[in-house]
Amino acid sequence: MLPARLKGILAPMVMLLLIALSGCGGGLASDVKVLEEAVASQDWDTVSGLSKKMVQEHPERPEGYYFQGVYYYHQKAWQQAIDNLKKATELAPAYAGKGGDMLADSYIQLGIKLFDQDYQQSLELFKNASEASRDKSTGRRIAGIIMDQVNKKTAGKNFYDLKDYLPLLQAALQYDAANERVLFYTGVAYRLRNENEEAIKYFDQLAPRPTPGSLPDRLFHFPSDAYFVAGRNMEYQFLQAGRNDFQPVIDLYRKSLAWNDKNDFTLQRMTWLMVTLDRKDEAREYFRRWQAVTQMPLSTAEFEQVLASRESLPAKQLKIKPGKELVRKNERPQYDYELVWTGDGRNLLLVEWDEKNIKISRLNPEKEGHETIYTGEWTGERPAMQSIDGKIVLRNGKELVFFDANDFKVLRTMKLPVFDRWLEVSPDGSRMVYVQQGLWLADLNNSRRLLLAEADKERLLPSQPQWSPAGDKVLYIDMYYEGSGGIWVIDLNSGEKKKIVDLDGCFGARWTNDGQAITFGTCGYGQEEPPAMYIYNLGTGNTRRIPSGQNYAAISFSPDGQRLLLQWMEETLWVKDITEDTPRLITKKPGFFRACWSPDGRYLVYGHQFRRDLPPSFWLVDLARDNN
Repeated sequence: MLPARLKGILAPMVMLLLIALSGCGGGLASDVKVLEEAVASQDWDTVSGLSKKMVQEHPERPEGYYFQGVYYYHQKAWQQAIDNLKKATELAPAYAGKGGDMLADSYIQLGIKLFDQDYQQSLELFKNASEASRDKSTGRRIAGIIMDQVNKKTAGKNFYDLKDYLPLLQAALQYDAANERVLFYTGVAYRLRNENEEAIKYFDQLAPRPTPGSLPDRLFHFPSDAYFVAGRNMEYQFLQAGRNDFQPVIDLYRKSLAWNDKNDFTLQRMTWLMVTLDRKDEAREYFRRWQAVTQMPLSTAEFEQVLASRESLPAKQLKIKPGKELVRKNERPQYDYELVWTGDGRNLLLVEWDEKNIKISRLNPEKEGHETIYTGEWTGERPAMQSIDGKIVLRNGKELVFFDANDFKVLRTMKLPVFDRWLEVSPDGSRMVYVQQGLWLADLNNSRRLLLAEADKERLLPSQPQWSPAGDKVLYIDMYYEGSGGIWVIDLNSGEKKKIVDLDGCFGARWTNDGQAITFGTCGYGQEEPPAMYIYNLGTGNTRRIPSGQNYAAISFSPDGQRLLLQWMEETLWVKDITEDTPRLITKKPGFFRACWSPDGRYLVYGHQFRRDLPPSFWLVDLARDNN
């Protein structure tokens, strides 16, 4: 036996001798045998030299190209390996079996190398690898490689870039359609692109919840949110259609909670769905779970009050069909509208607008149907309607349009020098107050104007001016950079200016319809007390705090200041007499509300939307009646 060291020295010499002998008539077969032995012993110099010689002498034969490909493959020269192995296969299809896996691996290795430069080219190379390989596991391998590259590209990030790599994920699925990781990441990518239905198609192919540790649980909120959105949309569709079988909705919400049992949005919806279905024990359980994860302090006692309450105030649905064509088609489509009563309380006006048009419709609550009284071009600013003595005023950007309150014919149109969202016309229609680096009083019949309150360096602006019912006073709120600084009243006859309320965070100041009091709310800026609603009596100078109850959001006072409209968690609408402790339930339904009191405070009209992109339904509530 030769020593190993000597064997290592002699082996190349033996191979050279065999190459020389092959040139002396050994023929192609002997060359192939020499190359096979050289490959087995990893004598790459011999493989390189003899294979080149074979290609030169026999370019029509596959053997030389094949061994050239083998040589370049082991040298990690992937492109050259591909060129030679492909050539061998083209000359003799049988070599697809002999060198197919090596060719496939060369495609894969080159694809990995080029991935950062051009992943589209890499995907093409992976496709070629799949076609060249006879190994069934190649597809799974390619899918794993693609996922590794996706992980590499999103490493250290918050995974929101996944949406940009959707083509890679889809490519990975072509090779391994059952891969949990690929299915999950593809669903996440679609969820990030707000393509919720597509996302759910992929999440549905996974178990209700994958094996612990198989997927990154920090991303489980994506499928949870996807199922929540699907369930919410289906729930609103069912509610709008009057359907009572909510089991498909419940199934979607349960899938949401299977991925993330602390999803507070889903727990909230399940709570209120159980309330709607009068499944009180389940409602309590979901409320308990919701209460445990939300940051908002919720009252169990008040929730029990909701469970026990029924809609005690009769509501009549009004026969108004808003124009679906007026849904604003922006990034987040929404339907915009406002409601206003005429001064005599006989008619209700609905203002709708989109990116181009504005429309006003009139409705008599005692009759069915409505009619369009005005159409025009929307100016780009939120319009406002105001009811004054015998007239209706539309503020549309820098334009005022006056209508007769009886026949609704246009009386007058006037252009304004400035736009101000706080602009308000006096009750007799002769003057207006507006904000422009101060509070101004202007005559609508001429160009005269008077500065009522000046803005200074410390104050941002006087804001939210409002005429008294008699038109002899104007109130406004001081707006400081850090919040509101209180409420002022100016007597236009005497010129006296008086600060009547000195509370931080004042908003929504309104005169009562008799002009004897002012209602307002506070946001709690700089106060230890939570937000609250108040009534200031001009005769006595007293300010009275009206408790609304824990977790109720006060919307507005009635015109006479005797009732308070409340909303609880965007799910229920209530009305409360200021002299009583317990509010009365108007409606239990999820969505968005916008309400408007009749001038005498007896009626309340509210618009309700399950989603902001859906036209609302309108309901009339007679507060003088009670179902209890």
